[in-house]
Amino acid sequence: MNQCTTGSNEGNVVQLKHDNKVVTASAQRGKYFFVIMASIFPVISLIGFIPSYVAMNAGEFNIHWSAHVHGALMVSWLIVYILQSWLALKGNFKFHRALGLYAAGLGIIIWCSMGVASAHALIGNAVPADSFLFDILLVQLYIMQVFGFFFTWGILVRKNGPAHKRLLFLATLVLMQAAIDRMPWLQAGAWPFICLDLMLIPLFIYDWITLKRIHPVTWTGLLVYIAAQVAVTTTFGSPAWHTFWFNLVSRFY
Repeated sequence: MNQCTTGSNEGNVVQLKHDNKVVTASAQRGKYFFVIMASIFPVISLIGFIPSYVAMNAGEFNIHWSAHVHGALMVSWLIVYILQSWLALKGNFKFHRALGLYAAGLGIIIWCSMGVASAHALIGNAVPADSFLFDILLVQLYIMQVFGFFFTWGILVRKNGPAHKRLLFLATLVLMQAAIDRMPWLQAGAWPFICLDLMLIPLFIYDWITLKRIHPVTWTGLLVYIAAQVAVTTTFGSPAWHTFWFNLVSRFY
């Protein structure tokens, strides 16, 4: 009886070691994923925003200082996100946690700066009720809410590493919407949303390689993105939406 038990235990230990090797090998294959994605985000931002700054320097339009501040904050976020991804990859969690405190404050400031930039675009230009800027506001609110949702959730579950890193990825990814929307070859119909959603595919592949399943946070991200984008698409250009916001902001003209 003891011999059988010992043999069974040895078999379990061997199986456990084998499973751990499989998990470790899978994790090794995907360990650079978040660093690579973090490095791609600045490239997307440059492609989307450089034409706007070129046009501004050519005198085609002016950009208010609040928009410049917002842009600087966004650049700071992308730099911090790359650094945090690299620190996590290297296992330097002490510095990662310390920098995370500042990153949390930066995320809050960024969220507020989105609201300030949106408000100035409407109030500063005293836009009429039929202005396209009210539709731009709709997209900006979508980005604000999705970013705020995943950013807050990610901070709350920061001790859960797998969930935390996926939530911060989802929070950062939605910020790319503004850059994608400025790419003229993608401005027709739902293409800007589709292109952003396609960037979720690598996350699904990463999950499958490292976990052999799709993480619940990844599924939640897909559902939240699609639900928010459907809401924007169905509301975009709505006279009721224009009227509501015009009546709200016009009193500050």
